[in-house]
Amino acid sequence: MGCRNSNLAVVTTSDNAPTASVTDAKFIMVNPGDLVKDVDIIKTNGYHKQLTVAPAPTDENQSPENKNNSALPGSLLRVKKGIVISPYNQYRKPIPNISIWKFIKGYIDKVIEKNNEDFVWLRDASTKVVITYGEIEPKTRSLASAFYREGMQAHDVVLLLTTNTTYSYLVLLALWRLNVTVKVAFPEDSADVLQRRISESNAQYLVCDDGTSKAGSEAQRRSSIPVTLLSLSPVTIGETVDILEFFKDSGDSFPGDLQDFNLDVNNDIIFIPCTVGTSGQSKGALHTHKTLVAGFMQGGFLRSSTSQYVMMPMRIYHLSGVIWPIASIIQGKSCLVSETISTVGIFDAIQEYVPGTLCGFPSFVVTLALKLHENGNTCPSVTSVVTSGETINSSGLEKLKLSFPNLTQVDVSYVLTELLSVTSTIPYNEPDNTLLSPVGKENQIGMLSCYSSAKVIDPDNGQMLQDNQSGELCFRTHSIMRGYVQQEQAAKRTLINGWIHTGDCGYFDTNGIIYVIGRLNEVFKCDGRYISPSELESVLLDHPDVTECAVVGVPDNNSGAVTCAVVSRRFGASNNTTEIKEFVDSRVAEYQKLRGGVIFMDDLPKNKDGKISRSEVLRMVINLNKMKNLRG
Repeated sequence: MGCRNSNLAVVTTSDNAPTASVTDAKFIMVNPGDLVKDVDIIKTNGYHKQLTVAPAPTDENQSPENKNNSALPGSLLRVKKGIVISPYNQYRKPIPNISIWKFIKGYIDKVIEKNNEDFVWLRDASTKVVITYGEIEPKTRSLASAFYREGMQAHDVVLLLTTNTTYSYLVLLALWRLNVTVKVAFPEDSADVLQRRISESNAQYLVCDDGTSKAGSEAQRRSSIPVTLLSLSPVTIGETVDILEFFKDSGDSFPGDLQDFNLDVNNDIIFIPCTVGTSGQSKGALHTHKTLVAGFMQGGFLRSSTSQYVMMPMRIYHLSGVIWPIASIIQGKSCLVSETISTVGIFDAIQEYVPGTLCGFPSFVVTLALKLHENGNTCPSVTSVVTSGETINSSGLEKLKLSFPNLTQVDVSYVLTELLSVTSTIPYNEPDNTLLSPVGKENQIGMLSCYSSAKVIDPDNGQMLQDNQSGELCFRTHSIMRGYVQQEQAAKRTLINGWIHTGDCGYFDTNGIIYVIGRLNEVFKCDGRYISPSELESVLLDHPDVTECAVVGVPDNNSGAVTCAVVSRRFGASNNTTEIKEFVDSRVAEYQKLRGGVIFMDDLPKNKDGKISRSEVLRMVINLNKMKNLRG
């Protein structure tokens, strides 16, 4: 399977195949249909042996009786024996056994054929750097050739630690052309965290820039593994290699597009995005060529856009920051990025390049709309918003329309680091294939994309639930990760019998539309009744003075937990907590009332994905209450 330095082991447990536990492997890969068991260690000449290759996961939506059904409303049974099936199977095509680069390159060629080589792929609105579709192939070839001269080989691991918004994507594609594994890190990672990421994945190279070189250099110095530091900008800290010089390489040393690398698209790990750590320590999700290709085929990314430009103020260290620029290739779009993200900069870029679509996390795009509105700015060119990570309620939609008056579509998709995108609130293809409930309904994440199935289970006993019953959301699709880096137990808890257990609480309705109401560990009980923080946050956001909020359950000896709201106010709003409390209490059930009070905060804490961290909010509230109690 082409694994070097015992970095990757495949562990499978099909009923008729042997199994293996692995002690030395850097990557523990668990096939989605399997459950790892304790058995003997098998080694062959220092390499871990691949015992069996599990077939691609199958699901109910590929059964013969469903293959030819129409996807129009009412003509396809979307829920079958408690399993939600995708209504879009008529668009399903076989997932090709090709590398992620070859998959992307096919779309690059189509864009050039339709337009020309000068058609813009990436344009940085702040630095004015432009990369055209015609430049992608030769520039990534030059980079790949230079990396190869540097000693980089297939199956090596490169840790990407950069905020650069244009050249980073060329580096990513060049590494994928070499079948090199790319693991992303967060720019705010400390040297200690980076040292752990290097060690657990056996990373031999680290790509940094002037903003991350200090931590990168310190991690390099501490690492017991020899690490080469590569930089995308001139730095003076440590011994670094200037990647920008690599663009001058003739490309003569490029060894060929993967065919010489014993490529296994089903098992070669090519990408390791990191979870943000909402449920514990950040983990690296193992993706192969096949899971990435499947992810792009099953998702309808950016399909609602009709104009050339898509505004994407994201970073490559976020999963969406990788997905959306590549999705722009698949959709033949030009992607507006910005090395410097600010309200003024985004507004100026929208005014200059008139993008039709804005991508971003819900909290970001809603806050952006409010700030633009406060400054008296509107962006009439934006007709579509594409977002993931959280839901957007009706109040959020109204706030978006303050600055985007021509907004007609908001696509809220469900995306996990572990399985990419599996739902969408925008119809997949045909204009009359509309959702059976309105976009903007509270907590809605839409219908399943191609190839996907879903179910909801009782988190206490694992029993499958039916429509409109809340429990843990589980999905099955071809883009599910193969496991976690050095986290075998976590993989066993997450991947069970072909299903990924998300840790999110949600439900589905009779039409197969899926809703997510929060993390299981954030839903709490008050007087024996479950409370969804997101449901109450939707009510809070209806208040005109509330711009952001978080609802948490504060421990209480009598009720188990009482509901507390932490609120960020509109500029110039009053400090009247009683008014907001009465606003919510008059609209909710008795057990949902804000018995824990209302707390004002200028900026709510957020995680690395830009989402409000309820766990951090709860910690702050508990500490604040302790201080009040000490004061008497």
